[in-house]
Amino acid sequence: MISDRGRTFLSNLVKTINELWQTSHLLTTAYHQQTNRLTERFNKTLVDMLSMYTDVEQKNWDTVLPFVTFAYNSAKQNSTGFSPFFLIYGRSITTPLDVILPHNNDQDHDDSYVQQLITRSEEARQLAKIHIKDAQASV
Repeated sequence: MISDRGRTFLSNLVKTINELWQTSHLLTTAYHQQTNRLTERFNKTLVDMLSMYTDVEQKNWDTVLPFVTFAYNSAKQNSTGFSPFFLIYGRSITTPLDVILPHNNDQDHDDSYVQQLITRSEEARQLAKIHIKDAQASV
């Protein structure tokens, strides 16, 4: 989790929740607006996505949150050219449809497949860095 240094995020409650969920908590640099801007931009995207699926009273946002985050994490981002899931795990996300349709199970235990996965992950991260620099330069 990335947050600013607001009192809410520094509370003992948040620390305890992070420990229970084994979540690392990174704080943005004080007075470094660029980092805060990125966090705020993601928050806006998340709120926009949630607003499409919440009811009028906005009481079901917690029910749709897992589906919205799944959609975000599996979608290709313009700034990187890859989905967040791919950049972290080096492969496309597995959807319920992927589970239903037959696939080749041999690749899961093949050493050459593992090496290809590692290579693709590193190439994707390097390419994402280039895409991010290009996107930042065009702003």
